[in-house]
Amino acid sequence: MKYSTTLALLTLGLAGCGGSGSTSTSTDIATSPLPAPPGNDAWTEIATALEAHHVDDLALIVGDASGELYVYEKGNFSVTSRHRIASASKWLTGATILALVEQGVMHLDDRPQGYLNYWTDNALDPRSTITLEQLLSFTAGFHRSPNEGGCIGSEAIELQTCVAQWYAIGVDAAPGTT
Repeated sequence: MKYSTTLALLTLGLAGCGGSGSTSTSTDIATSPLPAPPGNDAWTEIATALEAHHVDDLALIVGDASGELYVYEKGNFSVTSRHRIASASKWLTGATILALVEQGVMHLDDRPQGYLNYWTDNALDPRSTITLEQLLSFTAGFHRSPNEGGCIGSEAIELQTCVAQWYAIGVDAAPGTT
């Protein structure tokens, strides 16, 4: 189904996120930025501000539809290393969903069963009334903490499988209330 991975990420990311630190596969890299495009003082100013910032490890990619415009790496982060981003996934997922809403591809009153084939449309099941807006606003009724166990944060379980497991546990509050 179209956009099912995006919705699965939204469902899981907004249900809870176990931010137990970052895991990096990178090695130490130079603390100087990659070369900025010639003749653009804005990139130099950005690099200077990033170098002065108290965060020791970071990576930044700035781009547009034509591709990468600027890449900066500092400390133990690189743009090719993998790191857990914990709750930052909520921001990325929200931005993705809202971009699709803006384009008219999705709507805030859409229901997950339109994208995920296992999501019920049985009117007797409160999960059938959940909307994308409720998922984005954390009012879909999924209230359990990811610290209570389960698949969130597990690297051994695929995203779609984890979302299906979280869904199977069910809501513990009426959608739209908590």
